[in-house]
Amino acid sequence: MSGQQREIYEGVQTFLTQQSANLAYVDPQAAERMRKALADPACYKGSAIHELKADFYGLKERIDQTILAERTAVFKAIDEVRGKVEQTSEFQVLEPERQAQIQSGLEAHKERLDSQTVIGVLRDRGNGVRSDLLPETMGKIVSLAPSEAPEPRPVVTGGCEEAAAPYVPPPSTPSFVRAQAIHVSFAKTYLEDEGDVDDYLQEMKRTLLAEIGAGRKVIV
Repeated sequence: MSGQQREIYEGVQTFLTQQSANLAYVDPQAAERMRKALADPACYKGSAIHELKADFYGLKERIDQTILAERTAVFKAIDEVRGKVEQTSEFQVLEPERQAQIQSGLEAHKERLDSQTVIGVLRDRGNGVRSDLLPETMGKIVSLAPSEAPEPRPVVTGGCEEAAAPYVPPPSTPSFVRAQAIHVSFAKTYLEDEGDVDDYLQEMKRTLLAEIGAGRKVIV
């Protein structure tokens, strides 16, 4: 085999090696057919190489499109987290430089994504953003919030000690929990009618109110 046929053959070989981590996410059957075609001692005969070239371009296009879709999904998830964060009262009371610090931290999660071409890695990044980034960011915001005023001390005037206003301890730092991580106890295995839906929603409401009553904020 020589000339254009050899170039196609070696190009497909290189492609399958370089994209080995992505093939299972797109079309493993097509990849296996291409491997069998490469292993065929008679692949240089007839139109086999040209068919291999067509399969190669089709699979390459599907991989490129999948990588782009996964990367776009990560960007969108990060932007959604930023939008939700900026709506919170905790973020809005921060000083401008603290707000900028939080925003730049969120944007940092987009770094190097343009050069990431492994579908599994992009998918894991997206799942991590959707499950962890919002509660992690809210925790950072709370840590940057203005500190509470110290406990007032008695005031001494004319040698007499006057009682200051009674000290009210600051509220404890709120914790955040994802709604998806909260288990709603329900006796039935599935919902099958309107009554089941009403009962489940009532139980969900009690569960969510219990979380809020315990000092946690539920992220939706």
